Amino acid sequence: MEAADLFIDSIRSSAAPMTALYAFNDDFALPVMAKLMDRGYRIPEDLAVSGTDDSPASRYFRPELSSVRFDLEEFGSRAVAIIKHMSRTEAVPENLLTPPVPLLIHRSSS
Repeated sequence: MEAADLFIDSIRSSAAPMTALYAFNDDFALPVMAKLMDRGYRIPEDLAVSGTDDSPASRYFRPELSSVRFDLEEFGSRAVAIIKHMSRTEAVPENLLTPPVPLLIHRSSS
């Protein structure tokens, strides 16, 4: 993955040492983790890594990838409820505007 190589090169050339990486999804975090380990990084001792979406592959990689899981069904339900209120030109209840708290699946990569 060329993007992973470019990212790792930028880490190495950075003046400030990086201690953690949070990736927008597990499908990006896993290859970056593999490339980091290929280059001698110890995960999580040298760099903690976490992803997003708790993909099944994150459990089988070593070390296991920590990940953040969002309740997509809850997000969808709230979006529909907000749209219904707005389509009726009603005020949207405050509880619908507060995003649900994501769940951190803590595994050995962080």
